[in-house]
Amino acid sequence: MERLPTEVFLQIITHLSLDDKLNCILVCSKWHNLITMANLYRSLDFCKQDKLHQAITFFHTQEDRRRQAVQDLTISDCCNSVHRRASLPTTFPNLKTLKFIATEEPKSIPVDQDSQLKQNVQMWQRLECVTERLRYYSITLCLLRSPQPVTHLRSIHIIYHSDQFYEESRHAENYYKFRSLLRYLKNAPHLSDLSVANTFVSLKDLECIHQSCPRLESLALNQVNMRFANRHIHLILGSFEKVNLNGLPVWKAADSLRRLTISTANSADDDDVGKDQMIQLHWLEYLGQKYPHLTHLSMLPLSVDPRPSNLLEEQLMTNFGTTWTQLKSFHSALYPLTAQLIQAMDTNQVQLNQLVLHGDPDLIEKQLISLKSSKQKETITQLTLQYSKGHPAADTNGWYLKENCGWIESGLLSELSRLRQLTITTIDIEQPIICYLDTLSAILKHVPVHLQVLELDGVCARNTQYLLDDRTIQLKQLRIGEFVVMQDDNNALSTLNGWLVHLLDHCPSLTSFDFDNRFDIDKSLFSTHHKYIVVQGWKRATTAE
Repeated sequence: MERLPTEVFLQIITHLSLDDKLNCILVCSKWHNLITMANLYRSLDFCKQDKLHQAITFFHTQEDRRRQAVQDLTISDCCNSVHRRASLPTTFPNLKTLKFIATEEPKSIPVDQDSQLKQNVQMWQRLECVTERLRYYSITLCLLRSPQPVTHLRSIHIIYHSDQFYEESRHAENYYKFRSLLRYLKNAPHLSDLSVANTFVSLKDLECIHQSCPRLESLALNQVNMRFANRHIHLILGSFEKVNLNGLPVWKAADSLRRLTISTANSADDDDVGKDQMIQLHWLEYLGQKYPHLTHLSMLPLSVDPRPSNLLEEQLMTNFGTTWTQLKSFHSALYPLTAQLIQAMDTNQVQLNQLVLHGDPDLIEKQLISLKSSKQKETITQLTLQYSKGHPAADTNGWYLKENCGWIESGLLSELSRLRQLTITTIDIEQPIICYLDTLSAILKHVPVHLQVLELDGVCARNTQYLLDDRTIQLKQLRIGEFVVMQDDNNALSTLNGWLVHLLDHCPSLTSFDFDNRFDIDKSLFSTHHKYIVVQGWKRATTAE
């Protein structure tokens, strides 16, 4: 370590936790002097109460330059005391990014603590991005209540507390907090990014958002309700729900908005599909007029396979024909991408780069066939095939995509000449889509040779034949969610490794072969496999260089 260059030593230290840094300070005077340099504390992450308390104590004894050095702070489930929250601005006065995740906190606090929290939070003069998951007390709201405009704030992400058993009631309760946020949003005139989750939202709220934040570029409404089935909640919030049912004229177009994401929570009254479709229709009409310069659009109802409506298709065609001509990324589970919709895109010079197709296997194949005869096949670089959950062929592991699948066998993907990334997944993580290695070989046989990233939910080492012929593909990353081993297959690991060796012969650029943490195999088998794969891929990359 004595011969280690200072630059290398400092680079290593940046990867240590604050606790490890504090321990390293005690090694010797040289390490103490190097580690106490201010730039080593730029980003901190805490998930334990004692570590956070130790850090607060440490920084209160340090020079101002060291406290000023901390710019990014993440706190997860370890700062439930309001008093301790109030100490954060004095401990880390120069923050630019704050991510605060709270799961437990008191329902009520003394007036003096509440006042102190508000006063201290407003001391942050450079805070640009706030992410919160909260139940009662919002740091963001304290910041927005400042007597002076919060001109430095650019991004707000708020995840309200949710309860899967009382979801609708919780969303109604969260709506009052959301309305309080809307009231003070005008105090952040330069806000460009807003994300809210787990609440009710009406079209009138969208008007309030854009009147307060005229520079907003990105808006995300995640797992939101647009109506209530509970009659008691309806009596209280019925006037807001009526806006969604009847529609709302656009006061002024939000010309600055470029990215829009909307995902709706499951309706408690699944039988009343007519109301849901009426609300979706009014929202589509409103969105088409409100956001004429969208480049990224994602609309996701969380219910299983929403029933198609001709009125929805007509409204989508109107939007593509009049306002959404600058769209580059499109993901909608409201209605399938029909030939008529694609024709409307082509007619109005829409050029998609990113596309997500949603539905059952037959519906996805129909959408791919429609895409084959359109101009969009010449511009799409990222394609995601998101299969619906509840497939009849699914078992406890998921369900299997075979090589004789229509869109694979017909080579539809070969028509997408600019495709660089392909993702095959399901909407339900409990029932992943599993590819046999033969299926994976068949997919690679038909994709464009310029494909660089392939992502799959899972693979199964069975029915393996190496059918890549003499193709050379520019694949750089292969990401697989899980490796499923059949009970009667004792050679699955060697089969998969053998297939990978064969794959490397056809993908000389492949340097990343990644799994995530979900596995249906024995841990010891996984350890051997993971180590082997990393070494195999890395050796190949080194040899190629």
